[in-house]
Amino acid sequence: MEKRLYSDDESEDEEVTLIPPKPATRNRKADATLKEAANLKKKLAYESIPARILTPPSATSSPRADTPSPRADTPSPRAPTPTEMIAMQETVGDDEKVNDGTDGKDDVMEDNEKVEEEQKEDVEKVEDAQKVKTDEKVDDDEKMDEKVDDEEKVEDERKDNDEKVDDDEKVEDERKDNDAKVEDVKIEVEAKLEDGEKLDGVARVDDVEVDLKLKDLKVKVKDEKTVGDVKANDDNDDNDDFQLYNTPPKGNYGRRVRKPKKDDSYTNPSLSKMPKTKDPMKVNHLQKFDDELLHKVKAWLDDPKTDNSTTDLHTVQAKKEVLVRVVTRLTWIEDTEMDAFCHLLRKRISCYPKTYKNTHAAIGDCVLSDRIRRLHRDFIKDPAKFPVDEFKDYYMGAPHRYMPEWSTIDDVYMLVNINQKHWILCVARLQKYRIEVYDCDAYLYKNLNPYLKPFCDMIPIIFAKTITPGERVRYPNFNFEGPIQPMTYKRFPHPKVKTAAAKVGEVPRATESGDCGVFTLMYMEHLTANQPVHNVTSENMGFFRQKMAVRLFHQIMEP
Repeated sequence: MEKRLYSDDESEDEEVTLIPPKPATRNRKADATLKEAANLKKKLAYESIPARILTPPSATSSPRADTPSPRADTPSPRAPTPTEMIAMQETVGDDEKVNDGTDGKDDVMEDNEKVEEEQKEDVEKVEDAQKVKTDEKVDDDEKMDEKVDDEEKVEDERKDNDEKVDDDEKVEDERKDNDAKVEDVKIEVEAKLEDGEKLDGVARVDDVEVDLKLKDLKVKVKDEKTVGDVKANDDNDDNDDFQLYNTPPKGNYGRRVRKPKKDDSYTNPSLSKMPKTKDPMKVNHLQKFDDELLHKVKAWLDDPKTDNSTTDLHTVQAKKEVLVRVVTRLTWIEDTEMDAFCHLLRKRISCYPKTYKNTHAAIGDCVLSDRIRRLHRDFIKDPAKFPVDEFKDYYMGAPHRYMPEWSTIDDVYMLVNINQKHWILCVARLQKYRIEVYDCDAYLYKNLNPYLKPFCDMIPIIFAKTITPGERVRYPNFNFEGPIQPMTYKRFPHPKVKTAAAKVGEVPRATESGDCGVFTLMYMEHLTANQPVHNVTSENMGFFRQKMAVRLFHQIMEP
């Protein structure tokens, strides 16, 4: 509220100066305003009453007869000043207006109306001030709430930043631990080099291959502790620490290894969340596994509590005797183990498309071979009218079994069991229009015609009836016109000397009987990786058997 102050020389009608009041509380401020308005009203009412002042006698006038003479001790009145004279004249004029009975009353009423109007204006100003103050308080409360929200947001962001800093510190600590592991591996390798040690008589490899192996080892150690890795299962975690099976030569291992780029195109159809894998990667079938993985297999086999338990090989719930046959030297491998390993190999090729980019193959199981030989008698009666629907689950593909369609492949791998005494591998090369035979003991069955004739007759017919005309362009050497001729087969020979190393186009000969099933599976594993089979020898059968048992038990699909 604004306060009005009048000086002695100012009147009501003159312009006044507005002085802002001091801050006060709402109630006290309203009471002061009302009290001031009441005092002002009284003051104006008092001033509006005309003053009755006697006119002082002049010096020339004579006293009236009826007027008593002043006392001798009373002092005589002084003469008025000019200012007093002007005030006296104005007062006389007011008295005259009052005596008339009109102008004086009007002035009093106008003054009262002005007072009431000013009082109303003051009250309205007080209410407006209160309203403005209330609105300002509400705005201040809203601003305070917004300020509190902003402070909470800042606090949350600060906590998030602290958590990110902690995660970065953890990643840095894990990186240092991985670097330390790599250094330990290098020290161990250099110590073996100084002693001139060799593993199981395996020959040394060249500098380039060893350099690549060391790079793969570093990457595997780093990938093992990478933050945020999603792994398929706990068994796969144990397989990440691989050691070198071959003894490398001396070399400079001080240079840094660049981390491989992440490949988002990789998908694992068997998992809802794919594990991070290194694809492509160099395949080394002589790479040694972690000894702890084999210890777990043997502990499960030796524990009496697990006699009635089974392990999941995906194709079968295998009992102990299955893995016992796999891990024991010179022991016959049955269809159960063969099919389980073939499924694992098909899954590996499907999940590592860059590593096996040159592999366009369909890997059959033991059922395919048995079905071909069982239906061959019906086939030879009328090959042109023979229904091929019995093989639909093979030539049409089976994604859940990682089997591709035959119209997209170049090779068909088939396991052939001869009289339940011997295993051989047959590869139908569709582009070459022939079947290649890999046999670890060619002298056991010198004549394979009775055993391979069903495959040579039926594979071309099945393939020709299931492929479309547009897909035949991929196979220029395949005669789709006219009668389909049977395929020919070729068995790769052994080295002339029994102990000699196999060259290109030769297959190492087994020096002991009983490992033909492992030979057949290792042929398939090497050929699908586009590698020669000269390392598939009887000397390495013990290692291959243990590696098979570890892969099957832990379901490890890495190359």
